[in-house]
Amino acid sequence: MPRSKYTKVPGPPQPIKQIRFSTFQFHNIARRKLLGLLPLRLHQLNIPEDIKQAAVDSPGARKPKTLAELIVVYTEILTKAYLTEKGLGDFTPANPANVNAAIRKLREAFKPFREGVDEETASIIPDDLDDLDKWLASRHHDIAKLRLAPYQRRRLDLLCQHIGVFLTEIASANQVTFEIPGMIKFITTALDYAGIEHSYSAENPSRFAARVFPKLKNSK
Repeated sequence: MPRSKYTKVPGPPQPIKQIRFSTFQFHNIARRKLLGLLPLRLHQLNIPEDIKQAAVDSPGARKPKTLAELIVVYTEILTKAYLTEKGLGDFTPANPANVNAAIRKLREAFKPFREGVDEETASIIPDDLDDLDKWLASRHHDIAKLRLAPYQRRRLDLLCQHIGVFLTEIASANQVTFEIPGMIKFITTALDYAGIEHSYSAENPSRFAARVFPKLKNSK
């Protein structure tokens, strides 16, 4: 079987080019511990030079040779972004506040078409526009009752989700078995060594897992 089949990676990680860096680095003990939590197969697979370069596009960054080393470097880069409050890419997860803001803008945009238009213009407006506005108003009311998680909680969830997605894509692309409990162990260990508080509990691991992999929660 061609060797290239075992060295597939999901392209240069998109957030890396957008991240500003701090001086944070995992110390050697942490690095060895994190590497030890990754499947053996990932230690045996080298990574293409272009992917390797994208992962270390920062002064002083380590140069990974294997997929396991790439994962640790990528985790370190995302952790730097979190600790410096500089962001984790441009993506902002949906939450009650920004969803309601979008609904308000949409209803405001429709307002001129619901009020004061001439008959000819009104004739080209869908008949169910009023129904849509009523549905949006109802949805706005429902969302307003939802509890918005604190900002730092949402940032931490985003950090964990970025790492979780990367672990999943690397494992899938290279046909490596890496179960969710193992991924959670890797993520929480990285948070511990970075001094980032989290809510993982051995008594209820599924709660934290649902935050890292939202699809798990939505599939229930």
